[in-house]
This record gives sequence, C-alpha cells and structure tokens, in this order.
Amino acid sequence: MRVATDWGTTHAAAVSRIGVRADYPPTAQATDEIHLTRAVAVSVALAAGSLPAGAPVDLTFTACRKEN
Repeated sequence: MRVATDWGTTHAAAVSRIGVRADYPPTAQATDEIHLTRAVAVSVALAAGSLPAGAPVDLTFTACRKEN
C-alpha cells in the first residue's frame, strides 16, 4: 500500500487494523447517494516516519499476494 500526501511525498504503509462493522460516514448532507454509502474504519501504519495529525492523504491499495 502507498500513502500519498497533498504536498507530493509518498510512503510505504500496511493496513494494521480493519474495523468490524460498516457505519454511515459522518456528513451534513443527506442525499440518496450518501444513504447508500458505508464506511469501515481502517488503521494504517507507515513503514517509516509519521505524518502530521489530520494530514489529507490518498491511499492506494494493492492486491494481497499468497506466499508459498
């Protein structure tokens, strides 16, 4: 998995925790599309370093590979 910041850096990362239930995402807008959306909490651990709290990032997930 890769974490890309708004200021142009990318970091290797791994999913460290996946939530056990899907909830409605917090929003102030009640639309039909929002009512069909669910959010699952996911914790991500960077391979090295850290980011400032609340930093906007884009996550790119890659498929898992079965190890022999």
